[in-house]
Amino acid sequence: MSTKASNKKAAGRIKVQIDLPALPPTKFYAGIKKKRGPKRKALSETLQKVSHLKPVQNPYRSYTVSYKLRVLSYWYTASIPCGPTKKREPSRDEVANYFKIPVGNLARWKKEEKEGKYGAQTRQQRRAGGGG
Repeated sequence: MSTKASNKKAAGRIKVQIDLPALPPTKFYAGIKKKRGPKRKALSETLQKVSHLKPVQNPYRSYTVSYKLRVLSYWYTASIPCGPTKKREPSRDEVANYFKIPVGNLARWKKEEKEGKYGAQTRQQRRAGGGG
């Protein structure tokens, strides 16, 4: 049996300790890794002035009849001084800028008022009745 026991020991793992020289400090990771490619630009440099874009258009809105009539009455009755004694009515563009509405709405509202569309509607309605 002694021969079997000696064979088992010889077949087992042998622990070996290796003495390695110390690594120089340049081999260790110290700090932030340098990224590949061009350096990042500052945010102030990357932001560009957007002068080629059109100004924001007014989104689609629905207006009450009373608001439409109020805008039209301002258009007819307001007077803008254009000299020491003269006054004039505001233009369609001036009214649109004052109320911040699209210019096309004013012409349509004026035509609809002449047709008598707003007489049948109540003041809080937004659309005329009828249709399919």
